[in-house]
Amino acid sequence: MDEIYFITYPVNKEAPFEFESLKGIHIINQEGLMVEDIWSLIESIEPAVIFCSGWVSKKYLKVIRVARHKYPCFLIVDNPWRGNLKQKVLVPYGRLFLKKLFVGAWVPGKMQKLFMQKIGFKPETIFTGFYATTNEAFTTKYLESLTIKKHNFPKVLVCVARYIPQKGLEYLWQAFSEVDRNGWELWMFGAGVNFEDRVITDGIKHFGFTQPAELIEKLDDMGVFILPSLFEPWGMVVHEFAAAGFPLLLSDKIYSSEFFMRENENGFLFRAGDTKAIKSVLEKIFNAKAEELLAMGEKSIELAQNNDSSVWSKTLTKISSTFVK
Repeated sequence: MDEIYFITYPVNKEAPFEFESLKGIHIINQEGLMVEDIWSLIESIEPAVIFCSGWVSKKYLKVIRVARHKYPCFLIVDNPWRGNLKQKVLVPYGRLFLKKLFVGAWVPGKMQKLFMQKIGFKPETIFTGFYATTNEAFTTKYLESLTIKKHNFPKVLVCVARYIPQKGLEYLWQAFSEVDRNGWELWMFGAGVNFEDRVITDGIKHFGFTQPAELIEKLDDMGVFILPSLFEPWGMVVHEFAAAGFPLLLSDKIYSSEFFMRENENGFLFRAGDTKAIKSVLEKIFNAKAEELLAMGEKSIELAQNNDSSVWSKTLTKISSTFVK
């Protein structure tokens, strides 16, 4: 039987997801473990391949320096290439040190792949589609709610995001407060350091952090998804709401839009941090007919097929068959 071992950091307090226990999946908290402890664990498992999530952890990189001599090691990165000074400085470092540690990389999309190419990985050793969800669960819920939405499309704009500066929520709240809402509400799901500073006003509801299963049950009551992030390396929630058949309103700094957004077909992009731009797309949605919004949702479902858990599994199989010794 195939098994996967995760050596992880503790669950983020701002997003305390409850993970379902699954056969063959082992989750190990790395807190308190030394490099030697992790290496001993690896040796006892004898993995076919090792994936290292990012280059932030010095502890993990020390493990990889040892493990690479015995096991194929892959780097997982969601940082997109932005061409800023920090990245330009990192490129030569990556070529000198990171490239030597890993035989390849697994990344979400094309801009992350470009970053890895600049570091020196050959295109054939870089795989995309690392972030994936199970489309079926969301699409099934969409089909169940379709009759309801055809009869009375819910005038509810939904945003699922942590309450942190990076998400740009204050620009959304301001825009929503200033626009002619035509009966629409804004439902917010999430928690974070800025939760106490949330805007409390007519038409905006704050639900706090909600577990995915509970959120899926509420999809019948929601109409359009929006994410105003100032910077979003990927944004899994975009994929999930696309698979659920939602029209999408996304800032131009959300990199998963390359897979799941087509301007004017399943939603609209707007300039990040620009209240006026957000108001413009809100007006388009608030004045759209239900038939138009339903058509956008159908396009979202089509685009969600660009990636899912089955594609992810096939990629993992390909990596294993190609690189495992």
